[in-house]
Amino acid sequence: MESYISDIISYYYNLGDFQPPAEIAFAQTPAEFSKHLAVLAAKDGCDSLHSKILDGFRQKILAPLSTWLQRHNLTSAYHSVFNAHYRTRFLNLKHQRDSLITALLPSAVVAEKIRKIPQHDFLAATYIEAVFIDFLKNFSQLHPFEGQTGLFLELYRRPIGFLSFFTPDTALVLRWPDAFETMVDGTLHSAVGPALQWVEEKHYFYSGWKIPPEFYENPKLVKPSTVLGEANVEKRRAYMEILGSSRYAELLDLEIKDQSIDRYGNLIELYRTRTVDELAREHLQFVKVTCPSTGRNYMLCVPPTIATAREAVAWTFGKHPDDYNPLLET
Repeated sequence: MESYISDIISYYYNLGDFQPPAEIAFAQTPAEFSKHLAVLAAKDGCDSLHSKILDGFRQKILAPLSTWLQRHNLTSAYHSVFNAHYRTRFLNLKHQRDSLITALLPSAVVAEKIRKIPQHDFLAATYIEAVFIDFLKNFSQLHPFEGQTGLFLELYRRPIGFLSFFTPDTALVLRWPDAFETMVDGTLHSAVGPALQWVEEKHYFYSGWKIPPEFYENPKLVKPSTVLGEANVEKRRAYMEILGSSRYAELLDLEIKDQSIDRYGNLIELYRTRTVDELAREHLQFVKVTCPSTGRNYMLCVPPTIATAREAVAWTFGKHPDDYNPLLET
């Protein structure tokens, strides 16, 4: 571990008026991070320091910065640049924090041991805060901060880690991943491989959804029950886009029952399973539609009694085919 990491961790602790920790545990993978965390959680007095550290950051960094901005009449420019170029990405990353932590802390046993630790007490130092630090760095190039942000900007240049958990005695840090793929807005996403990877530990995300590894590593191992058991339409769409329409239809053993053209000129198709589903004890049917505003394709489950593609689309809007002639589909 390089010396600058201990310097930055000491800086964090000083923000909260704490002495530097006696031990810094630098985990190489989320699994290793989880094991260390379980040990910390089993100890008495393993209180997180994060809330006090963040309070210190607000008081010692943001408050003086706000005063400096007001003195130089830059408050409006500061908020304008952040809102225009960084706000969406920052909020998306922040909103993903809890689901990300749940995805990275692997076993139920570990989860049970650390249940008493609130998820907001995990500091995603680089994952979330790097967006804000990136903003501070770029804004300061236009309007030099005259040292107001101090060592905090070092986190942008040399991040200490992806997740961390700070206690009075121990600073636990998960190192930065070897692969970190997101969409422009910060949503975890990769269509071709792991969005997050530490050595051999891989985590797959598509449009923010955690995806089972077999969808990427060996699609032939994907079970129909995995797809059919997913109630969320958006996640099922992610499954379809990863596999491709042909493989998706092959996986569920679908055949085209009917086709039609919607009012936007898009092909709509009604599919049904070739065989009776063992659980439903009847054929399953899906209608493939194209969203007119995004161009995305969706496979929506519809009742087995539906006979035509047009009737299937009407059913998804709660209408009878004779009444379904929308000016705009939403």
